[in-house]
Amino acid sequence: MDIISRLPDEILHYILSLSDLQMFDVVKLCVLSKRWNRLVATMPYLLFDLYRFYDWHSNAMQDVALFERLRNFIDWVLISRDDSSIVQFYLFSHNCYDSVQILRWLHGVAKRNVKEVDIHFDLLGAFKLPLFIATSESLEVLTLSLYYKVMHVPSHIKLDRLRQLDLHDVEFTDSASLERLVSGCRVLENLSLDYCMAKNFTSLHISSTCLKRLYICFHEIADIGNCDITVSCPCLTEFEYLAPVAKSCILRNASGIEYAQIYLMDCRDVCGIPKVGQMMYEMLKNFYSVTTLSLFYRVVPCLHHAIDEMLHCPITFHKVRSLTLDLSLIGMHTQVMFLLVDHCPNLEVLTLMCKEWSSSELDDEQWQLDHEKIVNWKSHRHLKTIELFAFGGDKYELDFLKFLLKNASTLEKLNITWQGKETCPSISKIVSNFSRASPNCRVKFQCPRTQS
Repeated sequence: MDIISRLPDEILHYILSLSDLQMFDVVKLCVLSKRWNRLVATMPYLLFDLYRFYDWHSNAMQDVALFERLRNFIDWVLISRDDSSIVQFYLFSHNCYDSVQILRWLHGVAKRNVKEVDIHFDLLGAFKLPLFIATSESLEVLTLSLYYKVMHVPSHIKLDRLRQLDLHDVEFTDSASLERLVSGCRVLENLSLDYCMAKNFTSLHISSTCLKRLYICFHEIADIGNCDITVSCPCLTEFEYLAPVAKSCILRNASGIEYAQIYLMDCRDVCGIPKVGQMMYEMLKNFYSVTTLSLFYRVVPCLHHAIDEMLHCPITFHKVRSLTLDLSLIGMHTQVMFLLVDHCPNLEVLTLMCKEWSSSELDDEQWQLDHEKIVNWKSHRHLKTIELFAFGGDKYELDFLKFLLKNASTLEKLNITWQGKETCPSISKIVSNFSRASPNCRVKFQCPRTQS
C-alpha cells in the first residue's frame, strides 16, 4: 500500500480540497481501490462546476444528453453519500436547470449539515430562498449569484451560525427583505452586496452587532441615488462603497473603521452639479477614524464642487497613514488632493493613480496648477513616500512633480510607474533635474508590472 493511502480519511479529504478538484475528477479515484470508494462517498467538499461543459456562444449546454448525464451524476453523488456532514457545496450551473432541481440539491446538502453553500445559477423567473436554508443551524458561509434575478426572502430568518453572506447580481424588490435577511444573521461578520439591484429603494438600514466588513456595490443611479443609507455596525472595521452617490450615507458608531474605499460610479452626467460634491463631502465625514482611505473614479472631481466647504470646514483624518487617490494631475484635481493631504497629519504614504482628463467645459484656470491656492500646503512637513502610477509625462504632470519636489521637504521616496511599457528617458532626465527641498529624496522610474 502506498504512503498516501495510509493517511487518515480527514487528511486525504483536506488534500483533495486544496487542489479544488471537481467531483467529476474525484470519482475517478474510485478505480484505485475500495478504500478510495469510501473516500469518495464521504467527500465533504462537493464542487460541481458546469462551466467546462457550457457553450457560451450559443448560451446553452453543448449537448442535451450531456446535460441529463450531469444532472444524474449530481443526483448520484448526493444519494450515494452516507450521513456524514458536508463542509462545502459549490455549484455553477448558469441556466442549465430549473428552480425545482436547484432546490432539491440544496435540500440534500442542507440535511447533511452543510457549512458552506456557494451556488451560481440563472433562472427564468424569481428565486425564493427556501426556508431550510434561511433557518439552517449549520450554515456558516452563503454565496448566491442569481444573474440579476429577484430573490424573495422568507418572513422568518434564523441563521445563527452564518458568518459570511455574499450576494452577487441579486435584485431586491424592497429594502425590508434585505434588512430582514441581514438582521436574521446574528453573528454575521462579512457582508458583500456585489452588483446587486435595489429598485425603488428610498432607505436602507444595515444593522448588525458583529459585522466587521461591509461591501456595497450598486451599479445604477436608479438603485441608490434616492436612497438614504444608514449603517449601524459598532464592530465594523472595513467599509467599501462602489456605487453612485447615495442621497445620504450615515455610519453610526464608526469609530472602529480602519479601512474605507469609495469608488463613485456613473456620475458623468451629474458630477458638475454642486449637490453631488456636497453629498460626497458629507459621506467622507464618516471616516474620521480610518487608517487607510482610498477614493476612486469620480470622487475627486465631485469633491471639487465642494471645495468651499473643504476650505472652511475641513475634515481631519488624524489616523490616516495611507491615502490613495484616483485623479488627473490638473489644477482642479490637485487642489482637492492637497486639501485632503493637508488634513491627514500622520500620513505616511500617498498613492496617486493618474488618469487622462479631457473636457471642453474646463477653462485654463481649472487646468493649471494654481500655486497661490496651495501656497499654505502643510503636508510637505510630514509626507515621506509618494507612489505615482500611470504617469504619462504631459506638461500638467511635470508641473505637478516640479512643485512637489520643490516643496516636499521631508519626502524620502518618489516612485513613478509609467503608463505603458515604453519609457521616456528625456522626461526622466527633466524630472531628475528638478530642484528638491528634501536632500534625501530618491526618485525612481519603473515600468508597470505584467500580470502573470
